[in-house]
Amino acid sequence: MSGKKNSMAGYLRLSTAILFFSLIFTQEDVNLLARVLWCECRGESREGQLAVAQTVIDRFESGKCGSSIERTIKAKGQFVWRGKLKREQQEIARAVLEGERYRKDCRILYFRETESKKDWYKPFLFELGCHKFYGDRL
Repeated sequence: MSGKKNSMAGYLRLSTAILFFSLIFTQEDVNLLARVLWCECRGESREGQLAVAQTVIDRFESGKCGSSIERTIKAKGQFVWRGKLKREQQEIARAVLEGERYRKDCRILYFRETESKKDWYKPFLFELGCHKFYGDRL
């Protein structure tokens, strides 16, 4: 198999799979993450959608929320993912899976709508668009 290495993102593209930090993300992962973006934050800016996608990846990489992208997304009560598959969200999903991040100074583990009145006792990171993001500073 031949692959093309992109030194900026640090991945190998092998047909439809992406090798990133020794983990392979498939086109199905791209599509599933894109559906999450459509459900959770369509209409938000590209940056807002990147932050939501980063939340999924940071949760997966934390090892606390599933052994695959699919399991992280489909874990009970975590993300809404039964949405439409749109090109805009696919492009953002692929970019995040290839290493692009909204913020590199933190690990985003949770988000909620800014209108929610529910109190959270998780470390607040930032607010962007219609969401508040929580997690750990690096």
